[in-house]
Amino acid sequence: MIDDAPVRRGVPTAQAQYGPNVAVFVGDFLFTRALMLLENAKADLGDLARGMTYLCEGEVSQYASRFRVPSPLEYFRRIRGKTAALFALSLVAGAKQCDADDRTVKHLGEYGRCFGMAFQIQDDILDFSAGEEQAGKPVARAVLAGVYTLPLVYALGHAGLGGQISALLKASGPEDGRPGG
Repeated sequence: MIDDAPVRRGVPTAQAQYGPNVAVFVGDFLFTRALMLLENAKADLGDLARGMTYLCEGEVSQYASRFRVPSPLEYFRRIRGKTAALFALSLVAGAKQCDADDRTVKHLGEYGRCFGMAFQIQDDILDFSAGEEQAGKPVARAVLAGVYTLPLVYALGHAGLGGQISALLKASGPEDGRPGG
């Protein structure tokens, strides 16, 4: 919904197929069904609430910082609060369902965070290095929306290309006058 992508992982999004209203209704329905399933499981709803809080905070932070080039540290914080939090939550929940000991749960949570960050970095690289078919989504959409990711951060630091890229970002900046870089 947020990036208005018509395709995700090679499959048309619900929003593209049925419109934004139906996509939101279906998302809300699936979320409430998941909560009902968790009611009967040994799920720690505190973990779920924390994970979803991190995810929402990461999305809000990303949205608020559109059209501003983040430092690598800011980028890593952003993806840690989004994709990495979701991967960590999934592994922690699974480990707790299997009655794993606290040490195992902790290690799986950290593995999920690291794997989620690697997954997001790879996804961001594909935005610049792959075609739409290989990436499974429209490419360069994040940049056009003002979401500047790690590959762009490093490209801006390149001696030969940085100035040209910065000029392109400024020329194609948002209509509201916010700076492009």
